[in-house]
Amino acid sequence: MKDAQSPLVVITGGSSGIGRATAMLFARRGWRVGLIARGAEGLAASRHDVESAGAQVATAQADVADSAALRAAADAIVAALGAIELWINCAGNGVYGWFGEVPEAEFRRVTEVRA
Repeated sequence: MKDAQSPLVVITGGSSGIGRATAMLFARRGWRVGLIARGAEGLAASRHDVESAGAQVATAQADVADSAALRAAADAIVAALGAIELWINCAGNGVYGWFGEVPEAEFRRVTEVRA
């Protein structure tokens, strides 16, 4: 484990993709890592990876579109690891297909994700 005095980064969307890769970069550089994401399974896998890199990690399940849940997640990470030095937003979702063929509901789901 890294020193408890090492800086803490919190990464939303930390269970997959760019967020998970970013978590690993910070873990390998000695940062403590807080991960926030919607899915428990992905969070658990990311937690394992970050711990395997030798970093302290705390996870919290939340949807970034729910400000109360996001605040509670941040508070839980602060309680576990201390003050946040850096916050990185990598949460998002997507849909694959030709622009003109994407149903409006799917387009709205992708573009209306906000914190």
